[in-house]
Amino acid sequence: MIKKNAKQGIALITVLLITAITAIISGQIINNQNRTSQRTVQLINSDQGILSIWSIENFAKIYLVKDLEKSQADFPGEDWTIQVAVPIDGGSFVGKLVDETAKYNINNIINKEGKLNPIEANRVYRLLQKLDIENAGEIISAIIDWMDKDTSVYRELRPHRGAEDNYYTTLEKPYRTANRPLLELTELRLVKGMNPKIYNKVKPFLTALPTYTPINANFAKSEVIAMLDDNIQPDAISEILRRQNKKLAFQSHSQLIREIQTYALDSSASNRIAKTLTANVIDVKTQYFRLNSTVYLDKSKTRATSILYRKNKDITVKWRSFGLWEQ
Repeated sequence: MIKKNAKQGIALITVLLITAITAIISGQIINNQNRTSQRTVQLINSDQGILSIWSIENFAKIYLVKDLEKSQADFPGEDWTIQVAVPIDGGSFVGKLVDETAKYNINNIINKEGKLNPIEANRVYRLLQKLDIENAGEIISAIIDWMDKDTSVYRELRPHRGAEDNYYTTLEKPYRTANRPLLELTELRLVKGMNPKIYNKVKPFLTALPTYTPINANFAKSEVIAMLDDNIQPDAISEILRRQNKKLAFQSHSQLIREIQTYALDSSASNRIAKTLTANVIDVKTQYFRLNSTVYLDKSKTRATSILYRKNKDITVKWRSFGLWEQ
C-alpha cells in the first residue's frame, strides 16, 4: 500500500505539472495574441500607408497642374522639384518628384508597329560606346531583338549579332524574348551580353516609358545629351549643364537649339543640328515624372514609386510599385 506521505508527494507533483502545463499554454496563447495583434497593426499601418501614397500622388498632381500656369518649360528650382514632408496623425509622409525624361527612353528604338527605328538604336549604341562598354555592338543588337516583334536575329551591326529564342531557350534557366517594348528598365538584365556591372553603368541614363518621349535638356546629364548627335560639341553640353537652374534655364526648344548651334563646328553641322534635334528628340518640357514616396506611421514605413504622365492639365498614374513594408 502507498503510504500517506507518498500520496501527498504524488499529488504535489501532479499539481506542479498541471501548473507548469497551464503556464506554458497560457504563454503560448498570450504570444499568439501578441503576434495576431502585431499582424493586425501591421496590416492597418500598411493599408494606411497605401492610402497615404495615393494622397501623395494626388498632391503631386495638384503641383504639376499649377506648374503649367507659371511656365510651359520645366527646369530645376520649380516648386514641383522640391521634396515635401507633411506631418499626419501618427507619422508623416515624404514625396519627391523627379523628371523621368532627364533620361533617354529606350523604348524609342521601337516604333508603334513594333519595328526598329535605326536612328534611335544608334543613339543607344553611341551611349554604350561613350560609357566604354566593350561588347556594345553585341548588347545593342540583342536589345533590338529583345524588343522588336520579329523573330529574326539582328545581323546588321557586323560582326555582332543579336539573340532570339534559339539562344535564350538553351540557357540553364530558359526563357523567351519579350518581342515588345520594355515595361521596366530592369528587363535589360535579361538581355544577352548584359551583366550587373554593365546594367548599373547604363541605368542612370536610361528609362523605359510607354510612349515616345524627348529628353528634357534642362535636367539631362551630359552623357544623355551627347548620345543624341555627334554634332553636339562638348562646349555646348557644358553650357546646357551650366544653365540647369531656375535663373538660366532654357524656356523654349528654339532657344535651346540656337545655343547648341552656337558651338557647331561649321554651317553644315549647324544645319544638321536644326534638322536632327527636333522637339521630338530634345526639348525643355516634361511629360513623365517619377514620384518617390515614403510614409512613416508609428514604427512602420511604406515606400512606393509612381510614374505620372502629364498631358496638358490631365495627370494620370501610368505605373506604380510598392516597396517592402518595414517594421
